[in-house]
Amino acid sequence: MADTEIDLLRSSLDLVVAGARTKPAASKLQAHVLSPFERRGRVFALSYPSWKQAGVALAMLGDSARAFCNDILIAASCREHGVTLVTRNVRDFERIRGVLPFDFVAAWP
Repeated sequence: MADTEIDLLRSSLDLVVAGARTKPAASKLQAHVLSPFERRGRVFALSYPSWKQAGVALAMLGDSARAFCNDILIAASCREHGVTLVTRNVRDFERIRGVLPFDFVAAWP
């Protein structure tokens, strides 16, 4: 199997960190999930160009897209950084990809 680099998008970290509801869980999350990405410089944040692209995509998708505005931001950032998103939310990201081309694959299983 070929080596694969994995990046962590900071805009989704709030949801990951919020899931650690106790101090021991937060420590475990930091040690086993966040720190390895941080040490390797594999964490990136939303940039101004990604925000602009997301705004254009949001306008093209119409008012109903406001429900998944964060997903549009994630898609724009993945596109900018040339990374493939792995997600269980295939339906929404297929819709987004119709106006903002980017790569994603369904999570397994």
